[in-house]
Amino acid sequence: MTKRAALYLRMSKDDAGSGDLGIERQRTAAEHLAKAKGLEIVPEWVIEETASASDRRKTRPGFERLLLGMAAGEFEAVLAYAVDRLVRGLDDLTRLIDTAEEFGIAVSTVSGDIDMSNAHGRGLAKLLGVVASIETDNMGERMRRRKQQNARNGVVRAGGRRPYGFTANRAATVPEEAEVIKKAAARIIAGDSLTGVVWDMNRRSVPTSYGGAWTLARLQATLSRPSLCGRVSYKGEVLRDDDGHLVRGEWDPILTDDEFDQLQIAIKARRHDPAPVNNRRRHLLSGLMRCGLCGEGMLGFKQRSKTMTYTCGPRRHLSRLMAPVDAHVIAMVKARAEEAFFPVESWSDGERQAVQRQVAMLEERKRAAALEFADGSLPADMLRTIADDLQSKIDTLRETQVDHHIDMQTVKWVNFPFENFEALDVHSQHAAIRMFVSKIVLLPAGRGSRKFNPDLVQIEWRDLSNFRFSAVVESS
Repeated sequence: MTKRAALYLRMSKDDAGSGDLGIERQRTAAEHLAKAKGLEIVPEWVIEETASASDRRKTRPGFERLLLGMAAGEFEAVLAYAVDRLVRGLDDLTRLIDTAEEFGIAVSTVSGDIDMSNAHGRGLAKLLGVVASIETDNMGERMRRRKQQNARNGVVRAGGRRPYGFTANRAATVPEEAEVIKKAAARIIAGDSLTGVVWDMNRRSVPTSYGGAWTLARLQATLSRPSLCGRVSYKGEVLRDDDGHLVRGEWDPILTDDEFDQLQIAIKARRHDPAPVNNRRRHLLSGLMRCGLCGEGMLGFKQRSKTMTYTCGPRRHLSRLMAPVDAHVIAMVKARAEEAFFPVESWSDGERQAVQRQVAMLEERKRAAALEFADGSLPADMLRTIADDLQSKIDTLRETQVDHHIDMQTVKWVNFPFENFEALDVHSQHAAIRMFVSKIVLLPAGRGSRKFNPDLVQIEWRDLSNFRFSAVVESS
């Protein structure tokens, strides 16, 4: 009676260049082996493994199925091209030997049979398993070196989740996503909070690269990738060539080097943003509204009718439609802003501040190079070259910096008209209102009263004389 055999095939990543030929060579050789041994390969037990052997943490579904088939008596023999294609270490080999011994399964490879019937054969099999384990480690090391060399050559790295702003193969940018990154970077560099940018992106239904909502951590990770400005990194390290220059990728950058460096400085300054996105502000006057009966804060609520109201938080004994209250407060604050003036203690030159930001950015680059030298990833001669080049740029900036005469030193009071207020996100709108307003008290309306009465909205204004501002003169 012809014995049935399972055939196990697995293509090594070293065969990647030959595509399906690696599998077909194994199949052809194994079929010749089966014919020579008088075995019949069972079609449903031809297993083509796709899981890599180089990562031992990953389960190989095909190998696990093979062991189950051996235990279930689905076949009497196992064929493979070589031991290192069948097992990837002593753990796999031990499981294979134990299962084969227990259920009387013959194991044969093109390079020779594995005799499980005596100690000599089992010992030889274990020796082959050690060789397979060494080859697996060597292959992993070759793959790591290949990836590192590709990174140093600026070759686009494929695989994994598509990074926001780039196509799946990383070779080109996605124009609309690149524009989102540019605008977010510009806002953060200008002083906007990370939380406010995240809230605004979610408000406008701007999706992530896989269609989800933005979080603070996700935005930080997206805007901190060196690839945004064309730099190449490997395992978190920004790579440099033998001359100490930054390695450049083959893709088009979204940000310039200066924009990216300024962005990283701004992100670090805001890394401990006190307002988590999960508690993001949804309603304009939250935190300012007070109940006229109990003095407690009033929160935004959606009623069954789908209308939004400000409602007394603890007792809910006072409620008012949100839209007319917001509109009234905005109108009152705009009028107040036209007439109110803030005292200015000092003036500074906007151009000087711009130069100072550039100097801070270059100093940050020097610090990063020093850290690379400290951890051994940057040779001393490269550090000197980089530091000298950056210091030269810093000295040039400081030498060319001109102190402009400020003609407005005699101006002691300024006002802040609400220009483009509606274009701001709710965080910025709330901050602008809070400059003028200390709290807003909603008084109860009479029975049966449904019409909005602005007299029941009492605004407590801030004493602007308590503010002290430092103003900036921007060159025209």
